This record gives sequence, C-alpha cells and structure tokens, in this order.
Amino acid sequence: MARFTMFSLVAVLFVLANVHGAEEELKIDVVSKPEVCQVKSKNGDMLTMHYTGTLNDGTKFDSSHLPEGIERTFVMIKPDGVQRGLVGSIISRFEQKGLKLVGLKFMHASECLLRQHYAEHEGRPFFEPLVKYVQSGPVVAMVLEGPDAIKVGRLLIGTTDPSKSPPGTIRGDLALQTRKNLIHGSDSSESAQREIELWFGQRELVGWEKDSDKWLLERE
Repeated sequence: MARFTMFSLVAVLFVLANVHGAEEELKIDVVSKPEVCQVKSKNGDMLTMHYTGTLNDGTKFDSSHLPEGIERTFVMIKPDGVQRGLVGSIISRFEQKGLKLVGLKFMHASECLLRQHYAEHEGRPFFEPLVKYVQSGPVVAMVLEGPDAIKVGRLLIGTTDPSKSPPGTIRGDLALQTRKNLIHGSDSSESAQREIELWFGQRELVGWEKDSDKWLLERE
C-alpha cells in the first residue's frame, strides 16, 4: 500500500509479472471514486495505491504484505475521549494487551474524510449527527498491529452501546451513551484496509520490532 494524500480517488497499480530486463507495461485501474468529495486532482496531489507483482526471481510481492497471522487495525479515539483526557489510558489498554502502535495522529478530521469513513451509514438517521459530532473536536487516529489485531481490538473496545458492554472493555468501563462511546475500531479486514488507507499514508506507518514480542508471540 502506498499513500499519496488524495482521498477522493483510490487506485490500484498492477505491476506485470515476468519482468526480465524488458520495459514493463504498467496498468492502473481505478477501483473507487467516492462521490462525497467533489475535489479535482491537480499537480502535486497524490493517490492511494495498492500494488502487487512478481520480481525477476519469481518472488511474489504485495505492498500491504504482513507476516503470516499478523494484522493491522484502525482505531480512532473520538472527541469525547480526547476532551475527557482518556487518550493515554485508552492507548495503554491496547499496548498492555500486546498490540503494537505503527501509526498515530492527533488531528481535526475534515467533513470529507468523515463522510468517506462512515459512508456505509449514509442515509441512516444518525449519519449526519455522527459526522458533525466527530468533526466537532480533535481525534486520535492510530494503526495497531498484532496477531488477530482486528478481533482483539473489537473485544477490547466493547459493543456499540456502552450499557451492553461488559466490565473490562473500554466502553463498558468508561462510556455511557451510544453516540459518545469514545472510540471506533475496524470490524473486518476489509474495513481495516479501507480505513487505514483513508487516514494514513504508507510513509506514516512505521514497521518495527518490539523486544517484548518474544514474550508474547509464539514463533517457530
């Protein structure tokens, strides 16, 4: 995955296989062009791309490749979590579980970005209030990495309705109402990839080895 800032267009770059010294023909397929942001690209704008291909020695490569069994998930601490001073304690829950931070931003999210982020809910009664609320203050956006990171992240966060979240979860312990439920987390691998590509560029994600991994992860 390579990120080039333009949220209104996601492109996939396919690098053709069997490159043996000859010039390589490149093909770019536009796979998504959201209508929510009518922004025209101009010189200097960049696109989000995912590319795959085959090296000269026959090795397959994928720009979003992670070690087997390792996932990345997107998590956002909403304005209520920031305003209540819970950022540190929320992040520490993921770290104490063993997930690893590979991307972190403190930012005001634009309306354009949020409409794309919550696009699956467009048309529902809560869509406009939700976008307006999350845009009302700064948020913390992060990418966490680890085994089953998506499932683990959702378990730590709890259910959408805090009143139904069990004690020990972030929402169960710290939130009261559905809209102001502190945090968002990817609910599937497809959502995680889409959300990470919306919020982060490839250069903003830092892969690194954590010394404590040897005490957390089973490796052959």
